[in-house]
Amino acid sequence: MNSKIIELAEYQTKTSCLEDHFSNDETEYEEDNILKELKLENKDRQLVYDLKKKNILIIKELKNGLEISSKSHIGVVQFANFTVKILPKFALKPTSLPKIIAYSYDLDDVTLPSSEINFESDENYLIDILIFFFIRKCQNLLRSGLLKSYILYENDSKFLRGKLLIQKQIIHNIQHRPLFACEFDELEYNNIENQILLYTLKQSYRLTQSDSLRKDIRILIRQFSDRVDEKIISSNDFNSVTYNRLNKHYESIHDLCKIIISKTGISNFYESKKHVGTSFFVDMNLIFEKFVTRLFKDFYNSEYFVEDQKNKKAWITDEGAYTNIRTDILLSSPMEKKIVIDTKYKRKISHTDSFQIFFYVHEYNEKKGYALLPLYLDSKKSENMTAVVSGLDIDIRRIDLEKTLDWIYSEPRNKSQLNKMLLELIPAN
Repeated sequence: MNSKIIELAEYQTKTSCLEDHFSNDETEYEEDNILKELKLENKDRQLVYDLKKKNILIIKELKNGLEISSKSHIGVVQFANFTVKILPKFALKPTSLPKIIAYSYDLDDVTLPSSEINFESDENYLIDILIFFFIRKCQNLLRSGLLKSYILYENDSKFLRGKLLIQKQIIHNIQHRPLFACEFDELEYNNIENQILLYTLKQSYRLTQSDSLRKDIRILIRQFSDRVDEKIISSNDFNSVTYNRLNKHYESIHDLCKIIISKTGISNFYESKKHVGTSFFVDMNLIFEKFVTRLFKDFYNSEYFVEDQKNKKAWITDEGAYTNIRTDILLSSPMEKKIVIDTKYKRKISHTDSFQIFFYVHEYNEKKGYALLPLYLDSKKSENMTAVVSGLDIDIRRIDLEKTLDWIYSEPRNKSQLNKMLLELIPAN
């Protein structure tokens, strides 16, 4: 049986049987006759379970066919007899995706991919976009010089080198060994920062089907392997890296590495002996948040200081316990005025979203906050919600991603227009 491709937009449901669907969220429903011919194989079921658990894709078996619902993730997943592909159709054109990824992850030094990556038809388009950027960043790092770090070694030497390890030296003397037990530092490339890159290169080679990208990866693997030991990278390795003036230029490429190899960005984590297929997803919520955050840091020219992912203790109990709240963007003025901004990559916010924003605003002792959403063709540019009891206001504002990308990638970059747009969205008063 030939594999059929089911294509969805974000927050869309396609079903083999369109009945009365009632939804209070942004999901749209569409009947698809192809789904009437499809069914899940036994080897698909673990994959379906993991996709649902991660809130990436929900697949229901109906009496006649299937029902497939997407969320905020875009990407592709292959089952036994069909493939599901999710594109950012509502707020962003597929051909604009490389631009928003490049800007979100501070990839200003990387040339955008050419039309050789077919975003409309290529099932691996998303993987290849990310790997393309990653390859170019690696090439740039090699040209400018890889990071060197002091690595601590312990070794037995005929000559005293570095620090003498007294206890081990005593043992050597007892054993009549004419060696010095030394501890010393070596300045070299074999650090965790570069080990992350080598591991990601090898994972990228496995993920992409592009011959041209694989050719570039093979060259890079040889170049890195000459300098760096191979290491299996986990989330703990990323957490162990502290960025400073010496390695700050690695932060954006490590963010790409996280997407390519992490369990939240890539869905190959549920591959097993029972099912090995193409599967890769990226959460557009995360990309949208990073995109908007950088916009405000770059172009919100006012007296406000821009902070992202600001943590604050809240909700103190009688027992002294508390919970942390984390605002997507917090604007702080010298007069200690705060503006809370919550980003949502959705058509509209849910009741849960609105309660969350109201709570954040209340905890900062302000009367007004903002929810920033992408602009869709059928959406209003501005709306307002008021909490009846507390009198708190939430303004819902929308950003035109396509127009914003045009201003960002104009030559020269249209800074004045971007600043004007942000001040209109979030007035500095």
